[in-house]
Amino acid sequence: IGKTAFVLGLMRSAAIHHSIKALMFSPGECKYALMERMLAAESGISGAQLRQGCVPMEDWKEHVYPAAGRISGAPLRIDASRDLTVSDLCARILAAQQYLLR
Repeated sequence: IGKTAFVLGLMRSAAIHHSIKALMFSPGECKYALMERMLAAESGISGAQLRQGCVPMEDWKEHVYPAAGRISGAPLRIDASRDLTVSDLCARILAAQQYLLR
């Protein structure tokens, strides 16, 4: 398991299954790709099937749609801004504390 997959798994568990607020900074991968990976993990459908559009309608109804609903209702945020300086990252963390501590 890779570093990003590990952190996404922690985020998914904390935010979706335990309602703990989660925030992830990922300058290496866009937020859409990260959300696709999270949707695949939460739905149990492979990422390749989702990307290629090879998911049967029954699986959409039974797995993908409910997983998307759980993700959208979860207290999680992903910041995938590229080229962040250390001071930019510190400023974003300070701003995120308002979200995390509410």
